[in-house]
Amino acid sequence: MPVFELIPVLIMIIRNITLLVALFVCNSILIASPKIGIRSWQLHSLDMDYCKKVMDKAPDYDINTIVFSHEMIWNTMQLYGTSRRKTEKGGVGKKLQELTEYAQSKNLKVWIWTHELADVPDEYIKNGIVQMDTPGFWHWLEDRYIKMFIDFPQFDGLMMTFHETEFKIFDNTEVASKLSMPDRFSKLIGSIYKGCKKYKKDFIVRTFVYEPEELEWLKQGLDKVSDEIIVQSKCIPHDWQPFYPHNPLIGAFKNKRQIIEFDGSSEYTGRNHIPYTSPEYFSFRWKYAMKSPEVVGYNVRLNHANFDALFTPNEINIYTLSKITQNPEITPEAIWSDWAKERYGVDSSREIIDLLQPSFDIVNKLLFPQGVWFTRHSWLPSFEYANSHISYINKWYNGEYLDITEKLMNPDMETFSIVLGEKDEAVQLIQKSLWKLLSLQGKIDKKDYDDLQERYTLLLQTGLIWKSHITAFMGLKLLKSHPELKPVVQEAINNIKVLASKIPDNQIGKPVADSDEILKISKGFEELLNKK
Repeated sequence: MPVFELIPVLIMIIRNITLLVALFVCNSILIASPKIGIRSWQLHSLDMDYCKKVMDKAPDYDINTIVFSHEMIWNTMQLYGTSRRKTEKGGVGKKLQELTEYAQSKNLKVWIWTHELADVPDEYIKNGIVQMDTPGFWHWLEDRYIKMFIDFPQFDGLMMTFHETEFKIFDNTEVASKLSMPDRFSKLIGSIYKGCKKYKKDFIVRTFVYEPEELEWLKQGLDKVSDEIIVQSKCIPHDWQPFYPHNPLIGAFKNKRQIIEFDGSSEYTGRNHIPYTSPEYFSFRWKYAMKSPEVVGYNVRLNHANFDALFTPNEINIYTLSKITQNPEITPEAIWSDWAKERYGVDSSREIIDLLQPSFDIVNKLLFPQGVWFTRHSWLPSFEYANSHISYINKWYNGEYLDITEKLMNPDMETFSIVLGEKDEAVQLIQKSLWKLLSLQGKIDKKDYDDLQERYTLLLQTGLIWKSHITAFMGLKLLKSHPELKPVVQEAINNIKVLASKIPDNQIGKPVADSDEILKISKGFEELLNKK
């Protein structure tokens, strides 16, 4: 056959190859990456209707696992109602079984949390300290979880964390042992893993601790246990401070699968009552983690103390994780566009983006002076709390924040001006947002409009009170060198009191705090002022 006669055939082959490649690419962005096999949502509230509502929505986000935690279950003995930690009479076992069966009917796996050490029998405690080296201790611990899996075979896995529990194994005032700190971790993990392995349950160890030293002990302990154990690490170390660095443990376990934990509850950034929308931030964290070959999934906390991300504008943060998992190359701009069109309609999408996009910057300027931990779980902090937490960020950086934290601890008038300017800018941005919102009236569903109006009104209220709070806080620090600021501080305290009186009674748990709590904080400021 002459060469020229082959040309049409070659063209056809090339077209078919191109088509196949295109189809492959399209399919790859419609489903989760095979690498990210674990896509989980974490629930905290034992509200049966709410939990089922979330599970119904899970397929929309390609979620395959549900985690029961916190107010649902803190440790395994709550299943039976025998825990020293407060729980429902008779235990939560039956309710969690019902929810597990519902989840599994939706093809969702279920993991439950546990905190150890907790509910240790008296025979292993002396003078309030757990004696880990006492004969029989490790056998007791193994049996606890074997019994649990026999009694509750429905659960697909167990997630364990070591902090914020009754007895912390790395605290010598709470636990006594000849074992080194890493060996305490490995021994405890290995003991519980035996029951998980026997009953073919997933076992996930959460690396949440407070201090870099504790993190290193935990890593060394994990290096000594089975590679079948899954490691879960927050996207950042310690608590949910947006200015923290990436978690140093991401990608640190070469032979262990790793899940990355995200906070969708906005615990430290307004608790989902105010807008805090940032595909940019969540993209930044998740795309960094996905570069590690060991990372095989994510777990996002949807709600904390009933502060729910779903069904709010902040749902876009959850949406972002799903979209990137489907297509790691997607941009924040594309995520914004897709979500705004789906949630509020094509015609108003651009205006919605312009309205919500600044919220991340607004809230950060309000709650984190110069990017430093200040807020008490989104609530106003007392003088003592704020002062003691300013330097926390230095634990996780190599000196980058030392100058900033020193200036906040011992401010001059320039620092005072910079911080107040930060708050002024945030308040101005909120006011601009409220004007932007007016242009959406009649263009989006009335229910959506009213919801946004309520949230931005609350955001303005939050901004004004935080501005007065930081004025009083910084002013008190400056009074010794600048006594002329005393009237400024007094005025700020008075403003806090006035704003507190406007906080509705049903606002407890929302940003700022309830009126009684705010008045208590202002009283503390006033007492300090009178001592100066």
